[in-house]
Amino acid sequence: MKRGFYVTISETGKYYGNSLFEPGEIVKISKDKANDRQRGIRVTLPLMGIVGYLASEDRDLVRGTLSANKIYDKIGKYAYAQVMFVSEFNVIAKILHPREVVKTPYLRAYVKRKSA
Repeated sequence: MKRGFYVTISETGKYYGNSLFEPGEIVKISKDKANDRQRGIRVTLPLMGIVGYLASEDRDLVRGTLSANKIYDKIGKYAYAQVMFVSEFNVIAKILHPREVVKTPYLRAYVKRKSA
């Protein structure tokens, strides 16, 4: 998937709220097979489980971000996103390219540093 796509994480109030997110944190996004008809994409954190869904309706989207419907076919089973901004109502994350992410055995992932 191309770099630089931003998405809005919504429905966080149904789970743990926005206070759980911090800028720079890596979240896993994956297709929700139970919600496949609506092309739902869930957002998960290690040891926490589902913490929200990507916004798919215009009323939930922050201007300049893509909806779950637009990126559904562009990701595989899952992808990673880095939290960029957190507000009282929304969380905005940037979709990461798979080569940018390093997975650790401790259920965490982080972004590779660029060599000088």
